[in-house]
Amino acid sequence: MVPNDPSANPTVAAEPVPADATAPVRILLVEDDRPLAELLADYLRSNGFVVEIEPHGDRAVTRILAERPGLVVLDLMLPGEDGFSVY
Repeated sequence: MVPNDPSANPTVAAEPVPADATAPVRILLVEDDRPLAELLADYLRSNGFVVEIEPHGDRAVTRILAERPGLVVLDLMLPGEDGFSVY
């Protein structure tokens, strides 16, 4: 079996390899609890990720579409627009 082979597991999507595969993954952390967001961001940064924090759900969609992060960590209870609406 080939790792990440979509035919072997229909829930795994084939993803293209980025042009610069050594570039750190950019994460948008959507979290309104500032101490928690900073704790998570510090941990992720210490493991080589580039992390941006967005505390408002109503601005998350715009940032996701504009910045195209490699990963979005999304809180469900947010001011402005909850995480269910963002998703």
